[in-house]
Amino acid sequence: MDQKKSPLENEAALLAEMEKALQDKICVAPVNALKKAEEQVEAESKAVEEQRAVVDKAIGQLEAFALRLEQSKIAEYMDYLSKPGRLIRMNFLMGAARGFGFAVGLTVLGAVIIYFLQYLVRLNLPVISKFIADIFVLANQYLEYRR
Repeated sequence: MDQKKSPLENEAALLAEMEKALQDKICVAPVNALKKAEEQVEAESKAVEEQRAVVDKAIGQLEAFALRLEQSKIAEYMDYLSKPGRLIRMNFLMGAARGFGFAVGLTVLGAVIIYFLQYLVRLNLPVISKFIADIFVLANQYLEYRR
């Protein structure tokens, strides 16, 4: 059973083995390279999706910021500040309105306090009524003295 092969047959068998191994390497190498490339593409695709999510989030935040700026009417305020004549006029009118409001409010508050004090005098409470009556007497004397 053990037959000796001629050198030509040995060489042919060796050549056949080498050819088969070479074909296996040629077929396996591109498949491995293809798998590696697919893995790279998948990893890059995930990275791109993550970056897209970050960019979308940033765009959403910028849109929200722009909306808040628009709602705060910053453009109108800047336009207002850029016209000094209008700024002075508005500040003068606001000051006059505040002064008028202060005067009217103080008058009403004073009238309410005087009305309340007169009511306390009419109740004829022993200590409080005498004290308030003395204040009114002093105020009337001061008014007569100034005339």
